[in-house]
This record gives sequence, structure tokens and C-alpha cells, in this order.
Amino acid sequence: MLLALGVICFPFVRDYLGPDFSIDQIWLLFIPLIVYVQDPGQRSLRYGWLAGISLLAYLILGAHVFAYFAACCTIFLILESQLGKLNELSAVAVILITPAVTYVFDIFGFPIRLKLTQIAVGILNIFGDQAIAQGNFILIDGMEYSVDAVCMGLNMVVTGLIITLLLIVFYEKRQKRILPRMLILFTLVLTFGLVIIANLFRIVALVITGFPPDSFGHELIGLSSLGLVVVLPLWFLIEQVVRRKGQQAIQKEPKTLHQGWKYGLPVVLMMILIWVRVDIQSQKKWPQDERYEQIQLPGFQKETLPLNIMRFTRRNVLVYLKPGNGAFRRGHHPAVCWSGGGYEITREEVLEVNGHQIVTAEIVSDSERLFTAWWYDNGEYITVDQFDWRWRVMRGEADFWMVNVSSPDPERLMVEIGYLMEERGFLP
Repeated sequence: MLLALGVICFPFVRDYLGPDFSIDQIWLLFIPLIVYVQDPGQRSLRYGWLAGISLLAYLILGAHVFAYFAACCTIFLILESQLGKLNELSAVAVILITPAVTYVFDIFGFPIRLKLTQIAVGILNIFGDQAIAQGNFILIDGMEYSVDAVCMGLNMVVTGLIITLLLIVFYEKRQKRILPRMLILFTLVLTFGLVIIANLFRIVALVITGFPPDSFGHELIGLSSLGLVVVLPLWFLIEQVVRRKGQQAIQKEPKTLHQGWKYGLPVVLMMILIWVRVDIQSQKKWPQDERYEQIQLPGFQKETLPLNIMRFTRRNVLVYLKPGNGAFRRGHHPAVCWSGGGYEITREEVLEVNGHQIVTAEIVSDSERLFTAWWYDNGEYITVDQFDWRWRVMRGEADFWMVNVSSPDPERLMVEIGYLMEERGFLP
């Protein structure tokens, strides 16, 4: 059964994590150190019910992340129904390695970086420096310092959380005690807070020292911030919390399951997963929506891409119109799409144009520099806030389009932004 399960679930994990093994997925190597059988012989079906709920959420919302969770829960169901209950950190570990976490920090990390920039400027000014915050840049003595995606990005946050999980497992096994769920949650929240403080310390230290990106000093400050502010306090704190608040590990009597549930539920879930896999593959060949064929921008050449994305081009201007996928699916965010195309996003800033907020940035590759701007528009309301547009869609408002316009000329970019703001009737 484990072999059959692996054959069925592997495509979900492979497709969802992506074809290329990257630093975002290296934490897979730590899963065997975090996940272990905590109660041997205590067989359980709890992950079976979680798999069923995840599949139901996939059917209702259509978000692929729920299919991934269902596949992972089915794997854990087989392990728990055959060997015994896994530790409480198993589910946390699965969540942390998903690209959904990557997406969350890529997108929602932007407002945190803006706030960190403002706080860092306040600290620098206390010490007498004349620092100014401009978007995610700090201007001081004619020099610019970027608070880029590495600050409050995936690597540092997930590194801190994975270290926390490893420390919890280490002390649980060493002291033969189990940390209660609420204390696990508290420890993870505390870790996130310490990572924010570490990033603030890192930003201020880099501005003061002036170490350039990719230099040894730059990396040393990053590692020192993580070690001194996050790892060192947690090393002592977790040991004390497990010792004083951890529950004594008790060997429980074996618990058996009815053979029908033990083998029947995994088989049913695997059959449903096969159908879900076919459904996901069919979505990659999703037909073009005829309503979108009528969308035109005067003076632009139009090209329709997969997933009903439209690309409009004319001299020195590139416009992408990307339809919404509901409140619970990934948006076509430029920070993700441009990065996937080999560009680095810098100088992110929120501006107000014609009474509406937009995000502007520079995107740089080895051979090109573009100025870009984006916002979400449903024909009646414009926003750049991820929570805002998703909440409005959940309340029944029309779905939001991602509008992304780019140009090598910043002045031309602002002209095109004004045009698109005025000619919003092109949206269906």
C-alpha cells in the first residue's frame, strides 16, 4: 500500500513543489528529523479525516494547495494506521515546505518590509544620521540601501521556524517530554517575532557598516542577526519550556483499527486523489474564455497566453492583464512572475495616482532594466492590498484583474498608467 501511495502522491508533490529543487525546498531534507512516531501502536485515522476535508475544500474552492495537503495527509494516514501516531510537529513541517509559504512571504512580506524600512530610518535618525525612507529604500548621505525581499523573505523566516522545530524535537526526545499544542504555537509565533527583530537589526547594521550585497560582511551580518537574536534565545528558552511545561511521555496501550477502516479509507482517498490528479492536469489545457477575446487596448498588439493571460505591446510599453481566480487561489503577482522570468525586483514603492494606490518597482535582469507598476482592478475599485481584494471577492464583488504595465522609460510608464486608469472600460 505504501508503494501504491507513493506512486499516486509523488506527482502532487512534484508538481506543487516545482521541477527544480531550490533553496526554498531544501527543508525537505529536514523532514525525517522532525517527523517521527510519537506513540507506537496508537493507530489513528485522524489524518484521513483531514485528507477528506482538504479534498472537499479543493472541490469547492479549486485551490491546488488543498490537493497537496490531501496527498500529504493520506501519506500520514498510512503511517499512523500502520505504525502509530506521529508527533504534533508533522503537520507544521508539511505546511512550511509548501510553495504556498513561499508565495505568502513573497507577496505579504512587502508591507512588512516597508514598515521595517520606516522603523530602521527612525532608529538611524536617533543616532544623528539624516536618513529618509523611500519605499523599501533608505537614503542616507547620498547612498541608497535596499530593504529587499531577503529581509522578511522566505529564507530567513523558514530558517528560523525549522530551527525551532528541530530544537523542540531535540529536547522532547532528550527529556522524554511532549510539548502541548498551545505552547508549540506560542513558540512558533515567538520565533516569527524574533525574526522580525533580527531583520530590523540586520537592516540597521548593514546601513551603518555599508557592506555591499553578496559580500562576506553582508552575509556575516545576516547570519549573526539570525544566530544572536533568534537561535541563541530559542536554544535556552525551548529547553526550559519543554522541561517545565512538557508533558511526560507515557507508553500507551496499543490501539487497533477495524480492518475495513484501516485499509478501506486509504484506498478510497487514493482513488479520489487519482481523479484530482486528472482534473488538475486537464486544467492546464483550460480553453480560452470567449469573453476575453473582445478585450482590446487601442494602439496595442494583443497576444493571448495560457490561463487567459493577455499581453499587450507597443513601442517601449508592455502591459499584462491577468484575470482573477477567486479569493483563495494564487494571484498572478508580478513579484512572483517577474522573478520566475529571471528578473530581480528592486525599489518597490507605493504611490498614489489619480486617487488610487499603485505599486511601482524596477525589475532588472542581466541585459535589461524596466520600470514597472501594478494594481488590482475589478472595474469599480482599485487596490494593491492583497487582503482587501480577496475580502471583497469573498463578499461577492466582481473578481479583480491584475494590471501590470512596464517600460524602460519611467516617464512613459507614468503616462501609460494614467491612460489605463482612465480607460478602465476594457475590463469585462
